[in-house]
Amino acid sequence: MSIINLLANDVWSEADILSHGRTVIASVVSEARQNELRTIMLGHIAGMRTATADELVEIATVQDATEAQVIENAAARADMALLVEVMAYENYVAPEPVEGEPDPLPPVLSPEAQAVYDLRHPVEAPVEIPPEVLL
Repeated sequence: MSIINLLANDVWSEADILSHGRTVIASVVSEARQNELRTIMLGHIAGMRTATADELVEIATVQDATEAQVIENAAARADMALLVEVMAYENYVAPEPVEGEPDPLPPVLSPEAQAVYDLRHPVEAPVEIPPEVLL
């Protein structure tokens, strides 16, 4: 499950997903501190300074948060693709039939999109009224 609400009609763009990801990472380590750590790491790599143990721990924290967010962003993109497929199916309008041609077939959902469609459109069982209530 990702940040995408499959039951709503909210469309997230790539920019929306990336912005959310940056916000999540910034909630772990501020953007200003991330910039400082980048500078520290570049100096460390270039041999111009030595990063302290605490700085290396902070750098690893940012790296872990970033790697986790990369996975979350991929899940959000996959869920968004499913939602777009389902919404297109829900909004499908059959074209007018043309005389002499076979009726056009409606689109077919992938199994994953069908599962999302089923979540969005649950089938309600008919309510059984006991015979004694009807008397």
